[in-house]
Amino acid sequence: MKLHTKVLTILSGITCIAGLSILPASAQSVDVDAVVFAGATGSLTPSVQLSGGTGSFTFGSIACAAASVAVNADGDTPDAEAEACVIAASGTYANMICGTGTADGSATITGTIGVELENTTVNFHIMFTAGVGILTGTAGDGDMAIGVVDIIPSGGNCVTGVSQFLASGAAASVAVSA
Repeated sequence: MKLHTKVLTILSGITCIAGLSILPASAQSVDVDAVVFAGATGSLTPSVQLSGGTGSFTFGSIACAAASVAVNADGDTPDAEAEACVIAASGTYANMICGTGTADGSATITGTIGVELENTTVNFHIMFTAGVGILTGTAGDGDMAIGVVDIIPSGGNCVTGVSQFLASGAAASVAVSA
């Protein structure tokens, strides 16, 4: 899925969630934050082998967009913001079979135009199967985050060892309060 398609998918999801929260029967406030990204790992230490092994990684975004929508319980017009961002992450990986395993770490998401995002930190766990991963985590404010991450070897291969992956994905967090 192309990056612009992922952005539209996430923004459509935010619109649906925000729209549902405006229903008169709901006396809740909803805050939805979402990010769509593409980037690459730094050198994997050691390289990911065909099977087994653990190591460490870094990640830097090449493209990143963030959006935030807040709907108050009083029915006011939703407050929405969007901006470009930068993600820097690091952590450890555990490989079962190349592209299948886990990654755990911490990511800092920084807005580049200063609208809403100011160094948001997310601690995450990603479980990959055949290069597709489910991301779960906790943002610095305690909100739960969930998303999807795709990885593709870009340095080496699964037979000789992967020294770098390209990664793209999307994640969101939702906070509901009375």
